[in-house]
Amino acid sequence: MKPELVRLKKEDFKEVVNLLNFVFTVQNGAKTDFESLFPRIFIESEETMGWHVGAKIDGKLCGIAASYPLTYRVGGVDLKVSAGGNVAVDSNFRGQGVMQSILNEIDKQDRENGFDISYLHGDRFRYRNFGYERCGIECSFTILRQMVGKDLPKRKIRFLDLRSQNEALVKDVYKLYNQQSVLIFRDYDSFMLSLTAKGMVPFAVLTEEEKLVGYFCIGMNNFSISEIFIKDTTMFKEIIKNFMQQFNTGRVTLSLPYYDPLTEQAFLYSDRCSIVQPANFKIYNFKRVVESFMKEKMLHETLPDGCITLDSEIFGKWSIKKIGEKVQVEEYSGQAEYVLPEFTVYHFLFGSLTFKEYLKGDKANVVKAWFPLPLYCPYLT
Repeated sequence: MKPELVRLKKEDFKEVVNLLNFVFTVQNGAKTDFESLFPRIFIESEETMGWHVGAKIDGKLCGIAASYPLTYRVGGVDLKVSAGGNVAVDSNFRGQGVMQSILNEIDKQDRENGFDISYLHGDRFRYRNFGYERCGIECSFTILRQMVGKDLPKRKIRFLDLRSQNEALVKDVYKLYNQQSVLIFRDYDSFMLSLTAKGMVPFAVLTEEEKLVGYFCIGMNNFSISEIFIKDTTMFKEIIKNFMQQFNTGRVTLSLPYYDPLTEQAFLYSDRCSIVQPANFKIYNFKRVVESFMKEKMLHETLPDGCITLDSEIFGKWSIKKIGEKVQVEEYSGQAEYVLPEFTVYHFLFGSLTFKEYLKGDKANVVKAWFPLPLYCPYLT
């Protein structure tokens, strides 16, 4: 029987949570509780349930996936992002095309709703079938106590658990969050729910003089930082050093987008650094996405003026031009300089490994300087 595809409603909440908890508990080999993991997303409301597409057979939910809408400011452009997630099918209905139907329906609705880009996590081979490709740039760091020093910090830093603080401090942290040039728009009412997703603990960072200088979210079981912002990046070392000593840990890990102001400081004091592809991406609005990330890269690096033309099997023919402070991405009809079959366009523009065949000829220096663009997936929560 062909499943009925529907946008879910408030009345489906319990069935949604039960299906996801069951599927992911079996898959992960440990109990999973989506209500506690994602408190902003799993609220019994029409809005939050409406982000999910479900497959029903005889009225019973047998599969589910979600498209969470985000507004992502990067390069001075507000991108409309679909963050995919919670892809699950009841084991009794697998192998019947249920998930294929759901993801195709989400793709259709994302296009109709004018999303610029979609991303999700998971296996590359699986989501390639739906037009996604794994790419982008994420910097992952492992910082050891030996790298920041075991001596006493020059000045004391205080860390206040935001879960137990008054609303005034939370509001100050929210204001700090909104000072970032690259961010997802979060409303204040859901801000703390976002910071505490996946069991993370949000800390406000204050000097001895009670001056708020930053915040971060960390998993206290493995000391992995999921989100961090420090106004003065030069304070990074002493903040991490203070935290390690006060919480008696010799190791902290964190991942940052390539363009984050903290990446250079994190690299200086990391024992290990790796460049990884953060997610599987699918671009709907080629022009807006390329322009925004190129503008963002221009804020951090000096890029040469130039123009290249490409012919992509996925996106068609485009011209990309940079003159002074202006970037123009326009459709193109002539003979293209770069012919990019299948998914190679994602790696040409956003890949951490650029194919060497594209680094030849008169435009090689332009290609090397412009790309990869710092594509990154923002926080889902």
